[in-house]
This record gives sequence, C-alpha cells and structure tokens, in this order.
Amino acid sequence: MCKRALVVDDNPGIRCELSNILGQFGFEVFTATNGEEAINAVDVEQPDVVFVDENLKNSIDDLGLKVIQVISSLVGAERRTVILMSLDLDCSEKEKERLEKKGIHIDGLLSKPFTIEDVKNIL
Repeated sequence: MCKRALVVDDNPGIRCELSNILGQFGFEVFTATNGEEAINAVDVEQPDVVFVDENLKNSIDDLGLKVIQVISSLVGAERRTVILMSLDLDCSEKEKERLEKKGIHIDGLLSKPFTIEDVKNIL
C-alpha cells in the first residue's frame, strides 16, 4: 500500500509542484485549496502526511495554523505527520518549539520555495 499525502495551499503552482515531487517518491497525493477542504480531505482520505501552508486564504479561519490544530484533533492524528510550509519560516527547532508553546504540534517545517532535496529530507 502506498503512502498518502495531502497538500494544502491556496497557490496552484505550489500544490502542483509539491504533488509532482511527492508522486516521484511514491505517494498518492490529494490536494486542498483551503482549510475546509483540508479538514474534509483528512477525514475522507486519511493521509499519512499533510503539508499545510501557514498563510492560507479563503479557509475557515484564514490561518494555516488553525487548520493544523483542527487536523491534529481528528481521528488518526497520532499516526499522521504534519508539515508546516511558509515563505517566512525559520526552519529550526526553535520555530517548532515556538509553535508547540502555542499548542500547535507539527512534525516538520518546509520553507518555500523548496527543492526536491528539501522535500526528501523532511520525509
């Protein structure tokens, strides 16, 4: 059984690029353009890994971090990997710690723009 990934980003170019990269690594990929779609996709598709844009537009809360909080509360969260994507991320343990203090659990950070190597390293 192949791994399943969900890419949540309001930018179609990012969704397409990351979907193609993940496909090269053998993932079955689903996409969502906003938080509401993301939450529905997590519930229906049960992805193993979810990539979420920090600055979603047109989402239920207009914040990728809020979407991550909801996704983390859904059934199966204990086996789901959540990766936060952003143009403005300091991809370090300090950033993860800062988010943890806000009650936001993520498993990794991916700075945009990213390369195939960046995605490979985070998986």
